[in-house]
Amino acid sequence: MYNFGLYHWRKWLRLILRGAVVSAVAAIVWRETTNRAIRVLATVTGAIGIAYASDIASKMLRPPPWQADGERVETLAEHVSFDPDARVLDVGCGTGRSLVGLAPHIPPSCSITGLDSFETGIILGNTPTRALSNVRKAGLEASIVVGDATELPFSDDSHDVVIVSQVLHDLPARDAEYILAEISRICTSDGTLGLIELPLVDDETEVNAEYWLEVVEDAGFSVESVEYYPWIENKRYAVLTATPT
Repeated sequence: MYNFGLYHWRKWLRLILRGAVVSAVAAIVWRETTNRAIRVLATVTGAIGIAYASDIASKMLRPPPWQADGERVETLAEHVSFDPDARVLDVGCGTGRSLVGLAPHIPPSCSITGLDSFETGIILGNTPTRALSNVRKAGLEASIVVGDATELPFSDDSHDVVIVSQVLHDLPARDAEYILAEISRICTSDGTLGLIELPLVDDETEVNAEYWLEVVEDAGFSVESVEYYPWIENKRYAVLTATPT
């Protein structure tokens, strides 16, 4: 079974604790009073706190830690050609979720590298060892590199396919631009960038999904394909491929 860790666990944990505190305070009030009306109010408040915490806990497990990326990665694979001798790089690979999702489409003869800073602030359990374990379970061999995506430790024109899946939206806009510029540098002239992104910048500023098309083009790429998938409310994921110009 795969273990991809818990995404954005700190944010979800804070919210769960908030609901737990509300429930605990309500329980104390109920115990310390004999007033029937106050007890009823405390019971309702406690129930709301429990329901809130349970709902957040369920969101923290979406997607489940053992589940690889599904439809969006499949869409990306439809537009990315993995030649048998392709040099593939997953920027911000984390625990290997995207590579595992793409594994059925990547020939085992490809040279595969996953790069991440492996900080645990976003993914609980984010380590190179876990990434390598998950990728191997999917039938692939990969080199896992600890590094900074704004200064990729690779030479110019060194990779044929570069994947960036749900990474840039967690970063300030300037860092996202630096990363794409670095990808443009290390990507071969006939190579491919595959990008999956949420309509966010810095994990909190909402943008249109089309925003990422403009950022990719500004970094020196020509968008070849793009599809959108629902996220929340009227917001959409962008799944796109691009080639260096």
